Amino acid sequence: MRLRRWLLITVPVLGLVLVSFGHGFAAQDSGPRAHDGRSLAAETFATQATFVAVWGERAAQRWVEEHDAELAGTRATAAALDPGTPTQTADGATVTPIAYQSFQHGFMLWRKDNGQMTVGYTDILTKTGSPCQETYRDTYRGQAYSIPAAPAGLEVPRLGFGWLFASDRQLGSRLGYATSAEVSRVTEIRARPAQSGQQVLELKLSAAIEGAPNPLVIASSDEPGLTYCFPRGTEDRSVLNTWMAIQRFDHGLMRWRQDRPDRVDVIHFDTEWNPIANCVDVFLDTWAPGEVLDYGDLAQPGRQLPERGFGKVWLSTSYVRGSLGYPRESEQGGFAQITFERVQHPRFGEGLGRRSIVHLASGELYRVLTIFPGSSTDPERETRPSQACQRILVPHASIVSLDA
Repeated sequence: MRLRRWLLITVPVLGLVLVSFGHGFAAQDSGPRAHDGRSLAAETFATQATFVAVWGERAAQRWVEEHDAELAGTRATAAALDPGTPTQTADGATVTPIAYQSFQHGFMLWRKDNGQMTVGYTDILTKTGSPCQETYRDTYRGQAYSIPAAPAGLEVPRLGFGWLFASDRQLGSRLGYATSAEVSRVTEIRARPAQSGQQVLELKLSAAIEGAPNPLVIASSDEPGLTYCFPRGTEDRSVLNTWMAIQRFDHGLMRWRQDRPDRVDVIHFDTEWNPIANCVDVFLDTWAPGEVLDYGDLAQPGRQLPERGFGKVWLSTSYVRGSLGYPRESEQGGFAQITFERVQHPRFGEGLGRRSIVHLASGELYRVLTIFPGSSTDPERETRPSQACQRILVPHASIVSLDA
């Protein structure tokens, strides 16, 4: 960044600023964030001091502006082509900017209207004849990752694309390396039936992309038991296999599922179902990229804050905040198996539980058993928003989770 060249000049005369600034600013990371989720509070002590000395109260915002400018020079985030908030056409198509990158055997794209990433495999065709696509929640928040150098003439993906590529090596092996840098386009996205009877997504691009058809047509996996395009291990095809992003809190967790990409699950550990199962609520995910979340006094020194769709639900729903507490970690993604099992409560009677076993990218195997209160024997209950857990919350127990 341009201001970093001032460091040797400003630091010697900033002794008092360094001392007074060093406590509190980094701990209370409630200020503005750049497009990749980073903020000045997470930068080095010297960088923080330099920006404060030059920009005063505007230091955090100025750092975000300069960092976003850097990102714009290296990644096409589609902001330059964004005419405003994503819109719809008269026939119901979603109009949104995207970032698109071609790979040896497919592509990655990021949608501004929902902040989600799509991976398409041109070598894996569905019964519609279209490339198979997988949808992912963007869990990149500036984490470090490593990808082997690309062969001559090819490129290594960066930022969120790079994080997903590095987190799932089988995905990376299927896609191969990037054949070009990211580009930005505005698209009209329509869902329509194919001749096979299955639904496909048609993306009409505002301008051609070399090597990509226009319109670009993709379809969800038709692999039995999978919501993704190819097996990652020894999945049991008789049950549901999907990808999840989870974030664990003091007294529960939030979850995003690939098979329910417009929902956020809130899982409460301390309810009247404890210790048999964990109660789950379902919220619509209404957060959109660029939407600023104002945490206000909820930003506490030393406490992490949920972001994006998780953060919006947490901020807007007081009983969720009171039940979950604060995050204990950042979001993690992984492939998961979901099975149904009968559970029995002495007062509520029989219920239909959902057991999730998640193979996180970190290597951890995470298990959680959830249930819906009320008519909990309905296997399609998770398709509908529900906030019934608030009626059966109990004071926090000493246990941290009901992993089983």
